[in-house]
Amino acid sequence: MENIKQCSVFISSPSDLKEERQIISKCLEEMKMPGVMFKPIQWEKDLPNTSLSTPQLLINEALLSKADILVGVFSTKFGTKTESADSGTVEEIETFIAQGKPVILYFYNKNISTDDLTEEELQELLKIKEFKKKYAGKHIYSVIGDKKELVLALERDVQYNMQQILLQSSSSANKKALRKPVGKRVTPSKQSKVSKSPWYIDSIADLINKYLVRKNVPFHYSGHLTYHENLQFLLGSTNYTSNLERQFLENARIDAFNSKYGNYDYSQDLRDLFPEWAKQIYERLSKISPGFDTKPFRVLDIGGNDGSELQYIFRDSTNASYTVVDISNIAIDRGRALFPNIEFFQNDMEQEYLNNVDQFDICLCLRAIQSRGVFSHDALIQMCKHLKTKNGILMISIPNGYKHNGKVERGLYDHRSRMFLRTKPQEMAMKIERKLMDYGFSKTGIETIDTEIIVWGKERK
Repeated sequence: MENIKQCSVFISSPSDLKEERQIISKCLEEMKMPGVMFKPIQWEKDLPNTSLSTPQLLINEALLSKADILVGVFSTKFGTKTESADSGTVEEIETFIAQGKPVILYFYNKNISTDDLTEEELQELLKIKEFKKKYAGKHIYSVIGDKKELVLALERDVQYNMQQILLQSSSSANKKALRKPVGKRVTPSKQSKVSKSPWYIDSIADLINKYLVRKNVPFHYSGHLTYHENLQFLLGSTNYTSNLERQFLENARIDAFNSKYGNYDYSQDLRDLFPEWAKQIYERLSKISPGFDTKPFRVLDIGGNDGSELQYIFRDSTNASYTVVDISNIAIDRGRALFPNIEFFQNDMEQEYLNNVDQFDICLCLRAIQSRGVFSHDALIQMCKHLKTKNGILMISIPNGYKHNGKVERGLYDHRSRMFLRTKPQEMAMKIERKLMDYGFSKTGIETIDTEIIVWGKERK
């Protein structure tokens, strides 16, 4: 008997496309592909009832997680804003993209006279235009004229993406690589015995322990605890004084970050494959606070290494002044030599690093807060302290992939399992956004760009 593979397809759209949702569902149920049965997933039919979660979060957890492919359609409505995105449809699409699963989008091409539109309807169209622009050139959407074109494009696109899923599955089976649904295990390179391991393989915990061994400190730094939790376990556990124990661990942490990021090879970074990353971040800042760069503004970059990312993001700005806080003194020394216009301070992000508070218009913490050793609660408190309450923007990002063997591997690398955890970046982003709400930010959001997932907050009470 033929082994039938079930492909679950989540249908995502705003409320004005009920008929299209029915057409897509019927088309999927009738679609013929050898060895494959397509199952449409729709929130209105498949969402369980419960009082334990919000509708959108329930959709993400109960339905999106089960889907293999997402099909999204836009016409004249953009959708209703959620806690995490500009609309539920956008949140579904960007959650799926963050998970590294295939997304297929369709936009109706309709001639609409703006004279007949209300202000609200016009804003809906402008939001659709901006969202469409965001993914222009990425070849994940088609423009369609009618329902007939939708059906033809759907059959072509769904079957192509399913073929790619089957090919990946077959390749993995042939290599006998055990894979979990949310991650990909990293195996050593077979190219050469002397080939250098990817930069992300060494964990900060391992590097700290190497330092402690060199210094003959009888303590093992645990990677599943934060730095300050490890410090509490260390204090009083050796024959050294408490001050000396604290200094050993602080020096070990600095040495670890120096080893991993002090002379960081930017050619091995995922951003090297996506040169538009800086422009995408700048565009988000302009969207959150239009015209922020028309007058002098101050930027604080936490974990900013040698300041290079600031130079890329604000390359066309003439009104900015910059401050970088980083734990690596090697990176800071390089930054001071390269960028004399940037003010540098050495410290970790959980401790108070500047005397003056409430002075920065923008606080950035890009791809630095995800480390297991960082206690994000304290880090966020310090960032908030240095951000202007009125119209200050706090922007944090989580890495969403790595440059691995010349290709893109999505997710966050987990040192314990040696796997790329595909859903971890989005999960972390959602947790951080909830914390920003707790800390009084009245406006927040989550957006996905090529290299990372951005979480932002504005107007803190």
